[in-house]
Amino acid sequence: MQHVMGGNFGFITPMIGKPTFHYLKTPIVNGVEFFYFTLTPPQPDVQYDCQASFAISVSHAQGPSGTHTSEILYFLDVLIKEVRQVVDFQIRV
Repeated sequence: MQHVMGGNFGFITPMIGKPTFHYLKTPIVNGVEFFYFTLTPPQPDVQYDCQASFAISVSHAQGPSGTHTSEILYFLDVLIKEVRQVVDFQIRV
C-alpha cells in the first residue's frame, strides 16, 4: 500500500522531453522526498505545480488481502462499531 495516495501535478514550463514520475512506496518520515520526476532528455529550469494527498495508516500483521498497512479511518470505523456493541450490551444487561 502506498502512503502517497495521489494528487495533481502539472508542468508550467513547456516540455521538450517525456517525463517519468516516481512515488515513494514506503512510509513517509519527516524530510523525505515523496515524489520526483526525471526528464529525457534533461531540461534545465523546469517549473511545475504539485499537490499531494497522503494516507494516515497503521502497520499490522499481514491480513488475508496480503496488505500489512490499513488506513486509520478503517480502524476508527471498526473501533466505533465495537464500542457501540459493548455499550449496547451493557445497557441491556
